[in-house]
Amino acid sequence: MAINLSTLVNQTNPLQLAKAWINFGYVTGSIVYRANYNVSSITRNGTGDYTITFTNAMTDANYIVVGSCTDSLSGGGRFFTFPYTSSPTTSAFRFATYTSTPTIYDMVYISVAIFGN
Repeated sequence: MAINLSTLVNQTNPLQLAKAWINFGYVTGSIVYRANYNVSSITRNGTGDYTITFTNAMTDANYIVVGSCTDSLSGGGRFFTFPYTSSPTTSAFRFATYTSTPTIYDMVYISVAIFGN
């Protein structure tokens, strides 16, 4: 049985949909943007330390952030931390990526989704 995704989305509570998301990485000294929604910029504050700024602000700072990262397609032993050094705001949040040792590290593949009001 085929599922009509447009019907499913129209029946979904808006609070269940991501308010913003991004797929990017840090490759050979540069941030590589792959795809995003409602993200205006990423700032690399230092090794493995990033700030994501929203195109349209959240209604409050009580949103959740879900993220994953790896430095290769084989993956394993990588960690994403949020919040990193500051509390999230309605316009941006800061996070970090680590190896399993744990050492802060720039990852090649980073995916982040934000859910909230």
